[in-house]
Amino acid sequence: NEPSGVTPFPIRPEWIVLSIWLAGVMCCVIYLCRSLSRNRRHFRNAVHVYDNVYEHHDSCGSFVGGIFSPKIYVPAGTEGEALEYILVHENIHIRRWDNRIKPFAFLMFSALWFNPLVWVAYRLLITDMEVSCDEAVIRKMGSDCKKRYSYLLLTMASGENRVLRSHAAFGAGMVKERIHQVMKYNKPTKFMTSVLATVVLVCGCGIASSDPP
Repeated sequence: NEPSGVTPFPIRPEWIVLSIWLAGVMCCVIYLCRSLSRNRRHFRNAVHVYDNVYEHHDSCGSFVGGIFSPKIYVPAGTEGEALEYILVHENIHIRRWDNRIKPFAFLMFSALWFNPLVWVAYRLLITDMEVSCDEAVIRKMGSDCKKRYSYLLLTMASGENRVLRSHAAFGAGMVKERIHQVMKYNKPTKFMTSVLATVVLVCGCGIASSDPP
């Protein structure tokens, strides 16, 4: 039989690469959506305390849940000074929109899912968010609370639950880094703050006044 003369549809290498990339992106998106949905289902029976604060009976720490209507989830029985520290910390996250930035950053980094350095950068982003909020708590509550706050972080980490994968703020490695940063944190003096502000201002003026190449 003579060949029909129909040319088979060519499979180009770039299409294969594009398909693999899209498959990786979709896996990342599905993982994020499933994680958020699983967390929401797992804590749907949390008890409303007041405002946007809810108590849960799970063996995990506190966290902010929800992107557009954030809620603060705290372990049942948390009270007194520990509860105050937690609420200050989590409200700082909400005020800074960290609960929105985290999933958005995850989606953005998913575009380069094949690069391991991207996921290292994402973890460093999460760590920086937590350390920054820890430092804000110390500034607000005073340096005398460093030891008690560090003990609270350690206690939360010991109750880490695998359910909270997308809220990985209490993993052992991260808590070690956070405690280290808390203990060595010193509030900047007014003099140092003034010096840094002056340096930034001078550099900014220099850049603005420089002629374009």
